[in-house]
Order: sequence, then structure tokens, then C-alpha cells
Amino acid sequence: MKKKVFLAVLVLPALLLAGCGASSNGTSASTASPSSPSPTTTSTVSTTAASNSATKASFTMTMETGKMDGKPGWPKFVPGNLTLPANADVTLTINSYDDGNAGIPTGDNKVTGTVGGSMTLDGKSVTSIPTKDVAHTITISSLGLNVPIAVKTASEKYSVTTFTFHTPSTPTVLNWQCEAACGSGKDGWEGAMSTDNWMKGTFNVVNNFYTMTMETGKMDGKPGWPQFVPANLTLPKNQDVTIAIESYDDGNAGIPAGDNKVTGTVGGSMALDGNTVTSIPTNNVAHTITISSIGLNVPIAVKTASEKYSTTEFTFHTPSTPTALTWQCEAACGSGKDGWEGAMITNGWMKGIFNIQ
Repeated sequence: MKKKVFLAVLVLPALLLAGCGASSNGTSASTASPSSPSPTTTSTVSTTAASNSATKASFTMTMETGKMDGKPGWPKFVPGNLTLPANADVTLTINSYDDGNAGIPTGDNKVTGTVGGSMTLDGKSVTSIPTKDVAHTITISSLGLNVPIAVKTASEKYSVTTFTFHTPSTPTVLNWQCEAACGSGKDGWEGAMSTDNWMKGTFNVVNNFYTMTMETGKMDGKPGWPQFVPANLTLPKNQDVTIAIESYDDGNAGIPAGDNKVTGTVGGSMALDGNTVTSIPTNNVAHTITISSIGLNVPIAVKTASEKYSTTEFTFHTPSTPTALTWQCEAACGSGKDGWEGAMITNGWMKGIFNIQ
């Protein structure tokens, strides 16, 4: 039986400089989910493990209002669907811009199923919040997990909720639901409440979790030199490998014709901000992950000025025999007259090797 391996490519938040193009206001793909305003404070999106024995991981989600996502009356968690490592302590930070409460089932103002039985709200450890202050929840009934998300106050830009829970030891799909009736219809349970990737979603729990970081030149301390860290990885042979890329780069770059299209992946598609796509607009491409030897090309979208990062996820099958797969970013995001000097031709920056063993 073929096994699946998850490889996450994550980016640490920082003040950004366009890693490829000079523009800082690129637009996201039309098929992507609406973007979220960038917080004024720094939150962490990282994982601590660098191999398939990951025990801790952290992610950030944004709670958008309907006005923010361009669909009044449709609040949304972005991203709504995540891939998480199995048998790990996973920390989720939720930045919520919603200042309106909603009705909840009795007791859903209490924190359950988290590590320590608590969460932090704006930096303070709590085990519950007043029912009248609940705007949303993250509830996974199969795990007994319930985390109430507080309304933001008039004096803050957003409320910050952080909690940690332990994922199952075997691969599975965890369905989460907001239990606060914040949708449309007579009872508030229509519209966003019953739509995947809005007020409900899935956490896909997988084995073997790997991490990388896509840094802009300012982040890695070398302006004009964007970098994947680490760029060289060892992957198992004859397995499906999933790569999730969170990119904080807001600059686009020139690409060869057709490199805005997804090729060589399982299903011939990728997920961009939780939505399945087979291509993105050429002027939205910041980077690519391209392995010519196996026909793989995945365009990485620029983040917009209003979102914290773009999220790209794709799966490909590794060769059945040991080999070295050389990958290259095909977006001319380096230095020199044509953008193909500096980081573009330096191993460990915009090119690297996936060693298949």
C-alpha cells in the first residue's frame, strides 16, 4: 500500500520586502479565497520538527467578517482547511476581527479538549469566556474539543485566541464546526454555517511531517535573495508527498509561458488558500516549485497587501527508486539584468535537491 508523507513549507511572519517583483500590491488568484487584513502584531506560523517525527506544530487562522471577505453575512475562517501532523501537539492562533456575538449551545463558552484544558485570550490563560462574548467556536466533536472565540473589543484591532490540542496518532480527517449561529436564515445556521471552508472545515491529519520556510530577502537578511529554508530535503521513495507552502512574498516575477499552470501533481491540481485550482493568473506568480525531470510545476501566488500570506498545497508521487530530484524556482526573482543571477543560481536558495531514498 502506498503511504502518504506530508511536507509543509511554512514561512515565519516578518516585515516584508518583495522577494521577486518590485510591486507590493499584487492581486491574488481569482479562484483563491478572500484575503484577510494583516495584523499589526507578529504571530507565529512555524513548525518545530524537521523530519517525519514531528511532535509540535503551529499555525495561524484568521476570522474574517463578511465585509472583509466581500460577502456580507458570510464570516469566514481563513484557511478553513488545514493539514496537520499525526500524534503531535498542534497550536492554533486565531486572529478574529469579528465584533458581533452569536447564540451558542449551552456550555460552548467553555474550553474543552485542549492541552491543559485552557486557551489564551489576548495573552491571558482562561478556561471559559462569558457566553455573551462568544463570536464563534472551533468545535471538533469527535475529539471533545471546543474553543470559544471572543468578540473583539472596540479598542482592539482583533482578538487573539491561542490553544493547543493533541492530534490522533493515526491519519484521519477531523471535521470542525463553528457552533455559534453566525450564518444566515431564520436560525442563523444557513449560508456560511453549512458551507465548507467558511464556518466549517477539515483538519487532515497525516503521518510524516516535514517543514521548510520560504523567506523574502529582508527576512533572511540578504535583500534581493529570497530563500527556501531548508532547500535540500530527504524524502521517501514511492510515496505521495504533500507540500504546503505559506508565502509572505508580495512581489511577482516573470515566468516562462505556461508556468502559471499546475502540472505533475496528484489530480493535476493544487489548493490555493483552501480552494482547488489548476492555474493562477501569470501576474500573480511569485515563485514556482519546478522539477523538470518529473514534469512537476507548481506556481506560488503572491500575497496581497491585505492578507498575511498565501497558502499553497499540493501532492506529488516520488520515484520508486532512489534518486536526486533537482527543483528550481522558474520565476525570475534573483538579481542581475534578467533576474536569473544571485539566489536563482545558488543551491539552497531558489534551487535545491529532494533526495529520494
